[in-house]
Amino acid sequence: MDGNEVILPDMNDRQRNVLLGGLSLMFAMAAFPPWVYTFNAKELHSRKPAGYGFICSPPAPEHRNSPPYGVEPDVGRLLIQWAAVALATTAIYLDLARSDGVIGKLLRHCEEPPVEHYHGYSKR
Repeated sequence: MDGNEVILPDMNDRQRNVLLGGLSLMFAMAAFPPWVYTFNAKELHSRKPAGYGFICSPPAPEHRNSPPYGVEPDVGRLLIQWAAVALATTAIYLDLARSDGVIGKLLRHCEEPPVEHYHGYSKR
């Protein structure tokens, strides 16, 4: 090794696809985050969900020309979504690494040719 090589664990194509899918989903979540309407005036503070929107064009505040009203990304909700995707991606990735994993068994079962049944008896 000359120091320029990246060391990655051995992974199969399914694991690579799961990893890329999870990262792509997290990128999409960052590009279209959840937003909240805010109201901040002296000792009165309020936050209300504003839906999802593109990061470069956030939704307009509820009252456009009133300084205490605003809108901001809901970072807490975004982090929870990222954690859920990371957990699911990791679980599926690790399951696919095992030869006796649940998902691996399911995929192998789906790849088997269908069995034709005639009057309760299989044709095999």
